[in-house]
Amino acid sequence: MKHKILILFLLILIAIFTFFGFRSIGSVVEYIPPSEQGSIDVYFCPRDDCEGVYTNLIKNSNNINCAIYDMDSIVEEFKKRNNDIEVKIVADNTNKLVIRDHDFIKFDNNNQLMHNKFCVFNQNDKNVILTGSLNPTDNGFNKNNNNLVVISSNYLSENYNQEFNELWSGIYGRGERVKYPKLKFNDFLIENYFCPEDNCEQRVFNLIKNAESRIYFMTFSFTSNPLGDLIIEKSKEDIEIKGLFDKFQNRKYSQYDKMKNNNLNIKLYNGELLHHKVFIVDDTVIFGSYNPTKSGNERNDENILIIHNSEITNKFIEEFNLLSKNGK
Repeated sequence: MKHKILILFLLILIAIFTFFGFRSIGSVVEYIPPSEQGSIDVYFCPRDDCEGVYTNLIKNSNNINCAIYDMDSIVEEFKKRNNDIEVKIVADNTNKLVIRDHDFIKFDNNNQLMHNKFCVFNQNDKNVILTGSLNPTDNGFNKNNNNLVVISSNYLSENYNQEFNELWSGIYGRGERVKYPKLKFNDFLIENYFCPEDNCEQRVFNLIKNAESRIYFMTFSFTSNPLGDLIIEKSKEDIEIKGLFDKFQNRKYSQYDKMKNNNLNIKLYNGELLHHKVFIVDDTVIFGSYNPTKSGNERNDENILIIHNSEITNKFIEEFNLLSKNGK
């Protein structure tokens, strides 16, 4: 009887691994990324019409789930759409005074920041995610430097909806590991993680550690000692390193002075807020809501995407080069 129960248990385990894209090689379980075709559109605010992109997605979707740290006037677009479809939004409670008294908005608690800036839109035959560094505010759209990325993907939408549902249920600063951490998208690899449960800092660290030709970054707040020390260490190799810091965040724990004292090619951005959270490693780009800080990795609700594709990465390099002209 015990033998039969053991066989049944093993069969169930194999079925679970197969369903979620895993396979066993000896005693090692290997994750097999699912595959799909889709589209990626990259925008940079304020030089692109990010507000128009946001508004069109709201107007042309059948269901909307969003986790947004900060917003202001865009809430009226959500409110109009909520008259016809189901709209759900989770926001950080620091924004309560601006967007209170809407039954489709929930707020997090005081224990951490709900720092995400993502939406999942259902549009009949496809699911679309919107993510990046942009908070949909007047300043976010029209003044601060941000990225906004729109991806048509069922698998990524499932990841982001899983995270959204946790937040909507009141689960903050923790949660289940991401369901599809890697995805073969078109002919390249996308990785998707959520902090703190998926350890975003370690994902960035691993990529930088294996850099072969270049490491660029443009960051709003950069206080992570492990990442700062690693970049300094990598500067001793034959690798091109360039960095752009937001001047308003050059405070006590910033990595700026330490890198400058080690003669790295870094600058302070001399304009409006540099709100990007971007690392470029070789032909791979990392972006999302995660600032390389201790709180960003261990406390706040965050998300990142890692796209291993030179065409997408080059768009971020173009933005980096444009902004670097205003650095000092």
